[in-house]
Amino acid sequence: GGPVNKEFYDGWMAQYGGDYTTVLDPDFELGIYFNVEATPMNMLVDLETMTIVWLETGFSSAALEAELDDLLH
Repeated sequence: GGPVNKEFYDGWMAQYGGDYTTVLDPDFELGIYFNVEATPMNMLVDLETMTIVWLETGFSSAALEAELDDLLH
């Protein structure tokens, strides 16, 4: 129910993989951008402009994959 820690992240990446940049927020500093009761939350940020380009509460792997595919291609 809390922010992901490094140990959980390492296990998740070992199980599911991924070749994209991920940012952990163990102190939950990004909580100001959404309702903390609506976790899990996924956010994609344009690192050149630091603009949030996609934000989803809950989790849909299909929606995340579709958004990543649109952004990367």
